[in-house]
Amino acid sequence: MTSVSQTLPSFQSQLRANVFGWVSLRHFLPANNLRDLVHLLVDEVSEGQISFDRLFEEREILNKPGLDGWIVRPQKTEGKLAGYLQRAIQDIVWQADGDGFPPEDGASPEQLLKARSLERALQLGTRDFGFDQREFREPFKDQACEALLDLLRGGSACLTGKAEWSEYPSTAINRVSNLYPPLAVLLLKHIGDLCADADAWRTAEDLYRKCRDRLGNEAREGWQELSEQLVDVIDQSIAAAVRVNTGPEEAFALLRDNLGSSSLEVRPLLKLNAPFDALSAALSVDSLALKFAENRTALLKPPLSHESHQLNWSIFAAAGSRNRHRAWRRCWAVLRRQIALGLSTESRDTMGAFAQVLLLMAEETEPHRGYPADFQLAVHLLIQAADRSHVDDINWSERMVARFVDEAAVELVISLCGRHQGMSIERHRSAISLLTRWAEKIPQDRRQVARIIVEFLSAQAINGSTSFSSNRNLALAGLDALCRLAKSRPEFCRDNVASIHSAVVARLRLQAHWNLHANAFDLVNLTVDMYSRDQARELVDETLSLLAALKPETQLWPVVRPALQFLLSDEVVTLANADAELGRRIVNCIVTFGAGDRSNAAGLIQNLERFDRSLLDENVVTELRKALVERLVPSVARLNTSSNAADIRALLAIPSLSGKVGATAALEALESVLSSVKTNRPSMGVADAYAPVLALAGRRAEFVALLGEEYVEKHWNVLVELIFDMWSIAVNTPKLLAPFSIPEPTNPNAVTVHNWTYASLRFAKDLDQEDRMLQFLKGIDSPASLRDPIDLAIATGALSAHFKDQQDRNLSDEGNDAFYAGLGRRLVRVLSEEEDVAKRICSELLQQCLIRGPRGLDAGVLAEALRLKIENDASRPLVQDYLQRLNSDPSMRLALWPLVAGLN
Repeated sequence: MTSVSQTLPSFQSQLRANVFGWVSLRHFLPANNLRDLVHLLVDEVSEGQISFDRLFEEREILNKPGLDGWIVRPQKTEGKLAGYLQRAIQDIVWQADGDGFPPEDGASPEQLLKARSLERALQLGTRDFGFDQREFREPFKDQACEALLDLLRGGSACLTGKAEWSEYPSTAINRVSNLYPPLAVLLLKHIGDLCADADAWRTAEDLYRKCRDRLGNEAREGWQELSEQLVDVIDQSIAAAVRVNTGPEEAFALLRDNLGSSSLEVRPLLKLNAPFDALSAALSVDSLALKFAENRTALLKPPLSHESHQLNWSIFAAAGSRNRHRAWRRCWAVLRRQIALGLSTESRDTMGAFAQVLLLMAEETEPHRGYPADFQLAVHLLIQAADRSHVDDINWSERMVARFVDEAAVELVISLCGRHQGMSIERHRSAISLLTRWAEKIPQDRRQVARIIVEFLSAQAINGSTSFSSNRNLALAGLDALCRLAKSRPEFCRDNVASIHSAVVARLRLQAHWNLHANAFDLVNLTVDMYSRDQARELVDETLSLLAALKPETQLWPVVRPALQFLLSDEVVTLANADAELGRRIVNCIVTFGAGDRSNAAGLIQNLERFDRSLLDENVVTELRKALVERLVPSVARLNTSSNAADIRALLAIPSLSGKVGATAALEALESVLSSVKTNRPSMGVADAYAPVLALAGRRAEFVALLGEEYVEKHWNVLVELIFDMWSIAVNTPKLLAPFSIPEPTNPNAVTVHNWTYASLRFAKDLDQEDRMLQFLKGIDSPASLRDPIDLAIATGALSAHFKDQQDRNLSDEGNDAFYAGLGRRLVRVLSEEEDVAKRICSELLQQCLIRGPRGLDAGVLAEALRLKIENDASRPLVQDYLQRLNSDPSMRLALWPLVAGLN
């Protein structure tokens, strides 16, 4: 191998003259030239103050040029510039395209400038024709980098249609004409590669051929070895372009001629790389595929190097049942060699990959041909790998879990966890993830298996190790896993709620890091409806004790917020209202943690409205009225604040607490917000004002008792007319019903429209104007961004009992979402009405289902149609079209076909 000192002066001087340009094109250089470049790079950037030997120890792997290698290992160093150079060179050797961070200080201004130039050159070599030109506004002090940048701009113009691809090669040749010949060839080759990447293969082939001509004509003094390797690379690139432009037969002919023209000794790179392309091209042509002889070249990498024993990801693609034996053997071949070399980390990664291959094969194998031993081996490998990411990467299907997961499989996982002390935590972490995913997919009839899993997870939550690192915090992992099951399989949690209760109580009693308490409360909130009265009482006591120890001034809201959420749950509120002593403790706790939070004053009052008024002591009422209501009254008068609607809603939540001052201030503010829609600057709270309107609906008597009948009658009538005005203006300005945001919204928010519909109808009912409001809302035919959410709200319960069953609106006018959202309510009416009315309604629903389906909800309508014997009402063409669509949906076909077949 040629060392730096042996490099011919002309070539070395050219390396130094355009060192950053060579860096941008580094991926073309063999190891010996790359080593020379890196040595010069360190010297150039540091201005001779840092030597390469100070940054790395190295060893050359001597071989035929192009097949040589280089080992570098970083050494301990000091200084920001040295650290940056070390990281940059590691990226070069790793052939990575990472983003570096040149130092801002710690070196001379000239050195810092060169470090920034190095980083820009590294990044320039990674850009394609779609690059952001703003990245490279500052000019390079390097001819090659400037040439590359100009050619990237030219390619970008061609890509966007501002220039012609046919003219691009001549432009490129002219631009590199003043560069050192090998550098010019590398630059042209790189531009050709970018053309290929941009799917401009004609231009790429033209540039490749021009590079090949130059290599044949140029004098190669000083760069003979580099040119020989470039010839091999460019010949194969020409064949790649020919295959795209002309076809595989011509590409094969080129590769065959090149491969047959010389020996492995003369053209090792071509002999190593090209046979794979030749094979692929031959197999694409019938006449060649029949007589092609296998002649691919094999390369033995250093057998005792970890780099020589890595799984190729193509092994996963070959993991089907037909390739089972080959995939299995390849995984085992890599794994046993890694174990032999003592590669602990890499062997565990291979175990995880091996397990995925085995599970892929198990998934594709027919049940009667399955191999349970393969599944058990995969499970063993996953736990032995001790990395939960491998478990998380697997798509555990219900089919696979149903076939293989039983008590024995779960017991195997649990037994493997504690087999070795040194990896116990990591193995338990993998087991928690594995068992959780199994429990999410396990069949309903395997409740005993689910019980073992829930008990294991609960035990980890109680006794598992704790750590600031989430990967080693088994208690936290156990709580998280139980939270997942509470969301996805609540039935299993309900069956085993005693063990979950024990886990939560144990964690709340122990002094622990805040995230354990926070996650314990998350679990409580997901399972609060599962506990017995005594269990819930115990959890409330533990929660109150924990909050008492925290104190409001600690501001530990990640724990306090879910704890208060638990105390405000329906179950706990019911418990509090039934037990005055406990209720007062809960209310006092809520007031203690909420009264001092000025930003959440509105939220505190809304929370308290759910408790019995007798739980609010007079002292508490007086204190809250002074501390909170007096803050909210001036706040609601400021219309252009994001909290305006919430503050109004809070003052209306408990009229007896707000008093006349608070209630009247809130009503006047609400009227001002709604009136603002008639101005050029509507209030920020218009979209959210449905919340205070809902707070008024159905509670007229409370406000009459506080404010008097005449006052309430006047303001209720004003508000309902303002709501009509708001809807009228929203038809022409739909974005009015979108919460304030930056940038300004362009369309209404569907949830906001839905909620406003609900609030409008409920409030209008108090004034006996529900029918008027309903007809008004039904008369809004456009835009669809208003029409669809309005239909959905009406279909899903916005109407009172007197109106909700009316079907005077044509069902065909409803969107699919609105129709199916209201289908359950209409089916209830079919079941409860007299037979004649039920038949009429069911016939209308049947027609709509046949037009819109198939969907699972159609089953109820189809069954009722057969029960009521109105199957002949179905249009035969509609039935035939429905069956045709049903044939294309395997998931629905088996369930719905018998019902549809009974029609007509």
